[in-house]
Amino acid sequence: MLSQGTVLRDRYAIVRVLGQGGHARVYLAQDRKAQTPVAIKALGILKKPTEAERKQFRLEGQLLQTLQHAHLVRVHEIFEEKDDMFLVMDYLEGRSLADKVRSDGAAPAVRSVLQWADPICESLEYLHSQHPPIVIRDLKPANIMLGPGGDIHIIDFGIARALDGTGTILKGAGTPGFAAVELQGSASSDHRADIYSLGATLYALFVGEPPPRALDRAYGDTMEPPRQRNRDIPEALDAVILKMLAVAQANRYASIAEVRAALREVALALPLPAAPKPAGRSWWPFGKK
Repeated sequence: MLSQGTVLRDRYAIVRVLGQGGHARVYLAQDRKAQTPVAIKALGILKKPTEAERKQFRLEGQLLQTLQHAHLVRVHEIFEEKDDMFLVMDYLEGRSLADKVRSDGAAPAVRSVLQWADPICESLEYLHSQHPPIVIRDLKPANIMLGPGGDIHIIDFGIARALDGTGTILKGAGTPGFAAVELQGSASSDHRADIYSLGATLYALFVGEPPPRALDRAYGDTMEPPRQRNRDIPEALDAVILKMLAVAQANRYASIAEVRAALREVALALPLPAAPKPAGRSWWPFGKK
């Protein structure tokens, strides 16, 4: 672990650890040149990274450096030092959706989830429209940052892949519960893997845990609709989530644009929120009751 005050590349001074995943650790650092805070993702945690890990980490950085979108974390540079690899990114204040739901101790309101889902869909539309298209494959609440002002950013592209010339990507990646069945089985996948993961993300936000694994359901297990676990979910939204979570790719929405349109239709059908009471005044319109 890098200690506080360690300076990388004669520029980035480590402040503290922000978080840690299975293969990487993220630090808050001060960019002495730009005089701004940055986030630095370090590949090595307990051991020196393998060449395969370095290759994937480099791919993640190269993918992100080519992207410019308001809801995607921006990468400034990739470098190697101290037998490790580092990714310098924008520092984003806030917490992940997983942390928010965990700390709140309750499912978020339907309206809030739909407000978060729209910029996520916008980001996925942007990624899938690249040449070649980019598929995240590991979208989940822990990889989505909610800022203090309600802004949304996708923050982890550790296993993202560009589609090959046939429009498919290789299997074998993703978090259990959030990964489409084709990523765990023998079939190839495409952009619809992200549609599945977004559906699993919405399910987890409402229910408190991801849906039963797609691979298990492919062999006959059933899934309880999210509305049966959370009665606040409108029937129309329940149907959208279930279609996103279809085991067979062909039974899901064909594109994120279709998903976004369906979610917006649900949002428009929600009852209007109650108007706030005027501060310092009685709600009774005829003076004191």
